[in-house]
Amino acid sequence: MKIHKIRFTIFLILVLITLFGLYKGYQVLRIRFAKIEVEIVDDLEVSFYSDVKLSTFIKKINGTFQDRKINTEKLGKKEITFSYINNDKIPVSYSFTIDVLDKDSPKFLVGDLYSVPVKSTHFLENIRCIDNYDPDPLVKIEGEYDVFTTGDYSVTLVAEDMNGNITKKPITLRFYEPGESEARVDSTKSTISYDTMYQKYKTKDTLVGIDVSKWQGDIDYSKLKNVDFVMIRIGYTSKSNGHFVLDPKFERNYTEAKKHGILVGVYYYSRAFSVKDAVKEAKWVIKTLNKRQLDLPIAFDWEIFEDFHQNNLSMYTLTKMALSFTAYVEKNQYEGMIYGSKYYLERYYLPHPKKIWLAQYVDQATYPKFAMWQFSDIGRINGIDGNVDMNVLYKGEMLHE
Repeated sequence: MKIHKIRFTIFLILVLITLFGLYKGYQVLRIRFAKIEVEIVDDLEVSFYSDVKLSTFIKKINGTFQDRKINTEKLGKKEITFSYINNDKIPVSYSFTIDVLDKDSPKFLVGDLYSVPVKSTHFLENIRCIDNYDPDPLVKIEGEYDVFTTGDYSVTLVAEDMNGNITKKPITLRFYEPGESEARVDSTKSTISYDTMYQKYKTKDTLVGIDVSKWQGDIDYSKLKNVDFVMIRIGYTSKSNGHFVLDPKFERNYTEAKKHGILVGVYYYSRAFSVKDAVKEAKWVIKTLNKRQLDLPIAFDWEIFEDFHQNNLSMYTLTKMALSFTAYVEKNQYEGMIYGSKYYLERYYLPHPKKIWLAQYVDQATYPKFAMWQFSDIGRINGIDGNVDMNVLYKGEMLHE
C-alpha cells in the first residue's frame, strides 16, 4: 500500500512538473509571439539634438507603453529598449537601434559684402562661421582675389564641418585701404521717457520695469515711479583674470528695491567658454545670494559673441552652458532664464525650453516666444542719472499666480 502511495505521489509530482513546463513554454511562446506585435518605422536616422520621443519610432504596437523623450545629444548608434504591456496583459521588452547623425550645415554670419583692409592675409580667421556641433568648421574661399590690390572680388565662401556638411555662400570680397572710406557714425541717441513707455505697455497682463547695474550709479528708489520690477546685475566674470566680480551696486540695489516694494530678479554677465565654466558662475551666484528671496528669475547673460569662434564654441556648447547655468540655480530653488538679443538667440542657440528675456529695440517684438522683453536702452526716469534699459514682463509667461 505504501508503495502505491509513493508511486502516486511521484506520478503527481511528474504531472505537475510537466504542466509547469508546458505553462512556461506557453508563456515563452506568447512573449515571442508578442514581439512581432511591434512595428518600427523604416527610417531610424535622426538629427543630432532633435526633439524625438519613443513614439516617433513606433509605427504600430498591439499594447500600451510609457512614452518618453529620447536623448539625441551623442552621435552614432543608440540602442533603445522599452517595455510594454501587450493585449494579453503580458509585460514584454523590446529593443531597436537608431542612428544619431549631424545633418546640419555650418552657418556664415556675414553679409553679401565682406570688407577687409588691404594686405590682410589672415582675414579668413575672422569670418564668422558657426556650427551646431563642430566648434571649428573649416572655412576657405573659392575664386580669384588679390589681397594686395584694392577692389571688389566675386568669390564664394565654403565651410565644411567635421561630419562632412558643407555650406557655400557667394559674396563680394572688398579690399580697401585703411581709413579710405570709414564712415563716421553719429552715436548720439535721443532718449525716451519711462513714464510714456509705462503708459504704452502697462496692462492687466503685463508689468513694466528696468534693469540696472553699477552704470546707473546710486539710484534714488524713493523717486522711482511706476517701476513694477527691476532686474539687478549681481556680478560678472572679469575679462582680464576670469575672476567672479560682485557688481559694486548690487547690495544697495537689492536692499533699496526690496525696501520700496519692487519685484526683484537678477542677472549674471557670463564669460563662460565651457559647461564647467558656466556651472562655476552659477555656484558663485547662489553663494552670493545666500538664500535671499527673489521674485523673478536669475538670468544667464552671455554676449561675447566676438569671442565665439576664437574659443572654439559650437551652438550646442553655448546652449548647454546656458542650460547648465539655469539647471544649477533651479536646483537651488530659484528659477533660471536666458537673456539675449533676437539676432543672437536665433543664430547662436539651439532650441531649448527655458524662459527668454528678449532684447529687441523695436516697437513690436518679433521673436516667437518670450517672458520678458527689453525694448529700449535709452529710457529716462526720475531717480536715475542717465539712461536705463526698459522692459516689459508678461505675467502669463513669467509669473505663477
